[in-house]
Amino acid sequence: MVRQGTRLTAGAASLGNQTGIADAGPTREKRKRTGERACVGRLVIMTLITVTTFFGPQMDISASHSESYMGSLSFTLLLFLVDGFPEPELNAIPATILRVPFSFVQSLVWACLTYYPIGYTPEVQRFLYHLIILFAVHLASVSMLCFLASVFQSMVASFVAGAAALLLALLFGGFIIAKPSMPVWLKWGFWMLSTNRTIGQQTLESRGLNFDNKYIHWISLGALFGFTIVFNIGFTLALSFLKAPGPSHAIISRENLSQKQASEDDKGNMEREKVFQDLQYYVDTPSEMKSGGTAHRKQLLCDVSCAFRPGVLTALMGVSGAGKTTLLDVLSGRKTGGCTKGEIKIGGYRKTQETFARISSYFEQNDILSPLITVEESMAFSAWLRLPPQIDSKTKSDFVAEVLETVELGHLKDALVGIPGISGLSTEQRRRLTIAVELVANPSILFMDEPKTGLDARAAAIVMRIVRNVVDTGRTVVCTIHQPSIDIFEAFDELILLNPGGQVIYFGPLGQDSSSVVVYFECISGVPRIRNGCNPAAWMLEVTSLSAEAKLGIDFAQIYKESALYRKDQQNLSNILGSMYEAVMFLGISNCSPALPQIATERTVLYRERFAHMYSSWAYALAQVIIEVPYLFIQTLSYVIITYPMIGYYVSAFKVLWYFYACFTSLLYFNYMAMLIVSCTPNLMVAGILCSSIYAVLNLFSGFIIHRPQIPKWWIWLNYLTPTSWSMHGLLTSQYGDVDLEIMTISGETKTVSGYLQDYFGFEVDNLGLVAAIIILFPLVFASLFAYCTALLSFLSR
Repeated sequence: MVRQGTRLTAGAASLGNQTGIADAGPTREKRKRTGERACVGRLVIMTLITVTTFFGPQMDISASHSESYMGSLSFTLLLFLVDGFPEPELNAIPATILRVPFSFVQSLVWACLTYYPIGYTPEVQRFLYHLIILFAVHLASVSMLCFLASVFQSMVASFVAGAAALLLALLFGGFIIAKPSMPVWLKWGFWMLSTNRTIGQQTLESRGLNFDNKYIHWISLGALFGFTIVFNIGFTLALSFLKAPGPSHAIISRENLSQKQASEDDKGNMEREKVFQDLQYYVDTPSEMKSGGTAHRKQLLCDVSCAFRPGVLTALMGVSGAGKTTLLDVLSGRKTGGCTKGEIKIGGYRKTQETFARISSYFEQNDILSPLITVEESMAFSAWLRLPPQIDSKTKSDFVAEVLETVELGHLKDALVGIPGISGLSTEQRRRLTIAVELVANPSILFMDEPKTGLDARAAAIVMRIVRNVVDTGRTVVCTIHQPSIDIFEAFDELILLNPGGQVIYFGPLGQDSSSVVVYFECISGVPRIRNGCNPAAWMLEVTSLSAEAKLGIDFAQIYKESALYRKDQQNLSNILGSMYEAVMFLGISNCSPALPQIATERTVLYRERFAHMYSSWAYALAQVIIEVPYLFIQTLSYVIITYPMIGYYVSAFKVLWYFYACFTSLLYFNYMAMLIVSCTPNLMVAGILCSSIYAVLNLFSGFIIHRPQIPKWWIWLNYLTPTSWSMHGLLTSQYGDVDLEIMTISGETKTVSGYLQDYFGFEVDNLGLVAAIIILFPLVFASLFAYCTALLSFLSR
């Protein structure tokens, strides 16, 4: 049973704009009427903006227009998810009942005014389903936010929880991050949002939304209504049983607390990604072959484009003569003859051999070690000569000891290396020592040419376990390997498969139990399915051999270039853009929304103290602006330290500093915008409604939902006046504006990354200096307007 008189003190949902309660007083009714007018005005304005932005012909399903449809649907869902944050001060049962007609009317108005002008499928049944799904989304989102407000009870905590829930809902929506790119253990979240299948099969497949179940629409609809019921039950229970927040208490500081300090020795190692594009290698043919009519040059590598990533163990495979060792030698710079073409980049920068030699190591098939020194002495000799001279002796000794444990040779550190086959270490132990000698140079990238050569199955398994230990330290490791056992093959994370002629026929993940590579080749017409108990590596080499290729009459290299696996680079770039969009929009919103009630409370104090002539409004505004900077700086620093390496951006001082700068300025202008909104509105409800409307505009014209070249000319000025669009411009071009790696777009075109950014998003790397100036200008303008409004406006009425 619900306790009468129980109130919510937070505002994480839009219940303040619903019809009144019979026992509400005149003040509350007046405030509600003001909120209702503001909500109606917001609905009309956002409908007008949406229709005029996405207006188009009936269901043009070209690749470019389908992305626009995805954007319009995503924007609609966002609007219904953030539909106001003002005043949920209702009892549970009346709130649940009154929420239904309001949600239906708002959904009906929106669907009628936007569905046909945008150009969705004109069938009536599609329109009706669109209306019902909007109604269900709105009802579920408002119920969720009311539930969060009832649980967290305080205004600030409710706003933070609402922003976090919004972030998770959109993250799993399938638009910001494509479904195939989500970790397996997080894909359950994807099913929390429904999708619309009226935008073209090609786009749906690129996002992983090509559902085979014809009842998925109704399953999604049932799930949304199910969430609504669950959230309302939780809302009622929270109001019934949770105690009201108690009075605040003084904070008692604790002195003489012991603090733990952790330090990590800086040995100069950084995680680096190696990318190579259209790599080709030619050698001169012998003179007797030239006289016989053979071409003067023979091509051993043909347009090889791949990437090696930190913390990922990559296998380089192919039949004998496919070019595995050749590719490794070319990448490591060990080829002394021949002609190499193409581009190689390390951490986003063009490779220079002098620098590359200091950050990489090459592990050869033969163990070349001095027989008359001990294991530890062999490693120490390599460490002292190859580590930077700035590192002191103690650090070097500690690092040698750490590597000894990594390769599991600690118990043999005093043993002589000895002569192979006569004395000293066994073949497998010598192999591990060879790895250790290279590892103490602290390389970022490690090349291994047939690390299991000459080893039996047990010794090979031990060596591969050591290799895995090395990979887990965050290094980039690539191994050429020939006919591995099942266990060794499945120890790898990714596979590059070459066919004779040096062409890539597969580059991608291995999958659990080699499932990804097996499924890829089994889907090719004519390729026989793998037999039970068969080694996937042996089966793969057998079905892709030259004889099998000739028998089937297919070209595996061409099939790979036309596959979705090859096109995944464009999807990965879209995922990266989505992560930047999350960084700009929702990091800002999660700071802006909780600031509203705090600023409103402080404004009341300002009126009293200003009336007593304690200080001027300008001094108050200046103090409020300055005090935001230190904690926002610390918050940004923490965010960058956590997210930058986890997302996998390029590692360079310039790119890291740009990422920090863009995130920091975004937080500044979102916080100053919250201060400005409160300073020019009469109460918190109107401020919340205005704030949610501004969120919608910032989101729509950020350049992510609809790209700058696709924005109608009558709205392009809003894109240039939107701070989030400049932050997105700076983030994306600073990270990828100098990347010339070619990707395949959703329409089948091949473009460089920099060209893709310019053509599809309108972002140019040459404008970075202008972007840097503009994104710092926005917080300065918002702060100045806040000071001006604080000094001149007063909503105090007595």
